Amino acid sequence: MHASEYERVTSEIANSVFARAEGFPSENVLVGRKSKWKGQSGFVHQIDVAIRGENDIIMVECKHWKSK
Repeated sequence: MHASEYERVTSEIANSVFARAEGFPSENVLVGRKSKWKGQSGFVHQIDVAIRGENDIIMVECKHWKSK
């Protein structure tokens, strides 16, 4: 599975969990290069998947390592 596909699948799962917990789908799901966030230091970070609800933001860093 390619990294971008893994991020997309993760975003769909995370959005589904958010919708079930909050009772409605999230307002924004940002994936890959569209998901940039300024940290407290002022440095901009790219987060693999970010789901923004009315009061919360869920950020997910995806890792898909092949074992030897």
